[in-house]
Formats: sequence, structure tokens, C-alpha cells
Amino acid sequence: MNDNSVLYHYCSLATFYNIIKNKSIWLSDVQKSNDFLELVAMRQLFIKQLNEIIDKKAIKYSEAFDFERAIQLNDLKRETYDETRKEVAKHLVFCLSEEGDLLSQWRGYADDGNGISIGFKKDFLSKVNALNTERFPKRREYFQFDQVSYDESAAIDFIREESGLENFHLHKDIEEEKTCLREALSKIAIVAPFHKTTAFSEEREWRMIISYMLWSFENPDFSHYNNSDFQFKNIEYIVSKGKLIPHVEVIFPDIKKAIASITIGPKCSESIIDIRNFLICMGVLEDYKDNSIIITKSKASYR
Repeated sequence: MNDNSVLYHYCSLATFYNIIKNKSIWLSDVQKSNDFLELVAMRQLFIKQLNEIIDKKAIKYSEAFDFERAIQLNDLKRETYDETRKEVAKHLVFCLSEEGDLLSQWRGYADDGNGISIGFKKDFLSKVNALNTERFPKRREYFQFDQVSYDESAAIDFIREESGLENFHLHKDIEEEKTCLREALSKIAIVAPFHKTTAFSEEREWRMIISYMLWSFENPDFSHYNNSDFQFKNIEYIVSKGKLIPHVEVIFPDIKKAIASITIGPKCSESIIDIRNFLICMGVLEDYKDNSIIITKSKASYR
């Protein structure tokens, strides 16, 4: 199996135990993560583009002595600033990396090297994208599996073109302009978790994300999307580090189809034999001759 076909999730030994025992992963609220900059980069880029587009239009009206319209546009800009601070979508995220034995990842996400790096098959996780079908035209749930981008110019292109913000100058009526901005914000909110600044580029991150819009007071029902590969529980909460953190548990009925490898952390005391025995006991491996999941020890020099 080529390295490009596997993505790695770093976790503590306890989390590894739960993933294997329950044959499931948790997707947790990205805004309750340790990175306070989550979703901020895209919002800042949007505000910058918004300033340019609205200011350009307001100047034209001022030059035409239509000061009332220019003031109206500036008021709309301030209102939109306020809207960008509101949470319009909830993103539940499971993070992976293209690098399976990276020291910074061991330190940051695997109990300071005492944990495990689980290699998941990219092709298997990508099947979640197929759940976005027209079967539920009024759905507010979005399933995404994709690579995180660290390219600012690509993010700006999305904001201006794919979100529809570039068409703002075509609208002559304030209500049409408001609709344009609302639609742009909704589209940007869905892709925001896939954009990070270049400071994080070393992580070479991919993400599985379940997003849902917050315009309804009802909890989303993910069970509609259950199939032979993924079974979804509905939203539950835990308390961690003084925060209420929502998560969705995604069950893999046959977890062996999802996992390609396991790397034992550089400070983890468990041996390859220990991990193999555990997998056999949990029914993930058939016996000692079953090498369908590759188990190795980290080569990172970290003690």
C-alpha cells in the first residue's frame, strides 16, 4: 500500500483503546479545540475582501452624489462584520495527517509520544463524501472529507468567486445585496474548517467533517445516512477542560476495512506483540498470522 493511500490519526493510548474496542471514531466540535485560531483565518480573509468590494461600490455612489446609497452600503458592511462573528454552522471534526511518524505530531496530539498513530485508508474515509446526495434536498447536514489548504490565494478565489461575493457589484437593490452576502457567508462557513494559515502546513492535514447549519432549533438526525460503512450516532456531549464539547460517534461496522497500520509512539511502553494481542482479542485481527494491519514502532528519537 502506497504512503499516499494512508492518513494518520495521532491519539493517546486510551483513545486508541476506545477506537478499537468500540470500532468507532469521534468527530468533535472544532471550535472547542486547543487551537483558538480555528475558523478565524477564513473569516479574516472574507472581511478583507468584503471591505474592498463594498468600498469600491460605495465610492462610485459617492462620486455620483448618491450619498444615501453610499451610507447604506457602509451600514451593510458593519452589519456583515457582526454576522461574521456569529456561529452559523457547527463543525464536528476528525483530524489526520499525511505524516505517520512526525515528532511534532507525537508531542502535540499523542500524549507527548506515549500514544499511537493509527493509519486510516484514505479511499475508505472518502466514501463519506457520497452521503451528500439530493436524497435530502432540505438537509442541513454536510459530510466532507478533504485535504486542508494552507494556500491563501486559493481561499481568496473561493471567497470572491465560488461563494458569489464577486457578483455583489451587479446588484442594484439593498435586499439583493443582503441576500448575496448571506449566501456567501453560508458557503464560506461550510469550507472554513478546510483552510488554515501556512504556520500549520507541516501537519499536512486532512479532515473528516460533519457540518450542520444552525438555523434550526432541532438537533440534526444523522441516522438517515447510515449505511454498511458508516453508522452515525446523534450528538452527545462530554465535559473536558472546563468546556461542554459536542461530538458525533461514527461507527465502522467492519473497522478492518478502515485501518491500514498502527505505529506505536516513541515513548509508549507497549510492544508490537502487545498491540497485536489486543487487536486479536478485539476481533480486529483473526490470528497471529493475520498481517492485514501493519504494526510498527516509531523511528522518532524522542525520550
